[in-house]
Amino acid sequence: MVTLGLIASLGTLGNAHATWTTNIDYVRAANLPPPDGTRRVLLLDLAARNVRGNDLIIVDRAVSAFREKARSNEAFELVFVPTQNNPDLSVDPSWEELAKLAKQNQAQAIISFDSLSYELGQYQHDLVDVTNTVNGVQVVENRHRVSRSVKGNLGIRYMDPFNRVMLFDDTYYASRTASATSKARIRAREQVAPEVSKIKPGLAVSCANGFANEVFAVRIKGRRSFFANGKLKEGRRYAEVGKWVDARKAWKEHWNAGGKRGMKAQYNVALTFEVMGRPDKALETLDPIVGRWNKDIVKSYYRQLKARVDNERRLEDQGLK
Repeated sequence: MVTLGLIASLGTLGNAHATWTTNIDYVRAANLPPPDGTRRVLLLDLAARNVRGNDLIIVDRAVSAFREKARSNEAFELVFVPTQNNPDLSVDPSWEELAKLAKQNQAQAIISFDSLSYELGQYQHDLVDVTNTVNGVQVVENRHRVSRSVKGNLGIRYMDPFNRVMLFDDTYYASRTASATSKARIRAREQVAPEVSKIKPGLAVSCANGFANEVFAVRIKGRRSFFANGKLKEGRRYAEVGKWVDARKAWKEHWNAGGKRGMKAQYNVALTFEVMGRPDKALETLDPIVGRWNKDIVKSYYRQLKARVDNERRLEDQGLK
């Protein structure tokens, strides 16, 4: 069972509606959940067999970044099995080999970083103006800027070896541009190569982090706004000290006031339900005023609540509630 810890701090926004904000945190469901009943997943670095030199170090950095992200994962334990520890494992392991390895490590699924590659774009040349100060005088000079795009590709598979199901088999990629500026065009071009080398590790890490965001169920922080002006201040005072039940009672007294005050009170009551772990009840409470009060803050919160309710359903499907 995953419990939701849901308040941290309050602060003023100072807009026309005198809104305040509260921080909440909740578990975000995985977009690529593991097989039912999964409690442990193996991570393999098969890409380490196909690279040399600096690229071997880069694979290790990608693995380390992924493992660091896994520390906050609430769905399963990630166990890293270095390729060097399994010299008998085939270059392209069969389902039988993968199932045997998973069983040895009491795992129910496997994630494998299979390949690492880079694509380099064509050199691009531009003339740019650079301003320097010479003897107290600003001087504008032309410089040659040479740039080259770099795309990093990390091939990843996510597998259920016992049922021979491929949950994911694709390439994550990230790209950046390396550039250098010099008085001479050829010199600028020579300086691009070291810049390419500098950004390659970051691209691999970005790929690993991108996949981590898909497969891990992690606790994230969000912010919510509520109304705290006029006769709604009493409820705000309770909210400031985390007494959300008392805040709800205070705001409910204004629910039937009519006009904007009544709708603000209803909005605030909806928030108390979300803060206390009932986004479904919050959505039900907010829904009647969405069509009657065309304010961005109301429409935005309605979208946030719909996303939260959908997230709660997925958490339940993933066995995290």
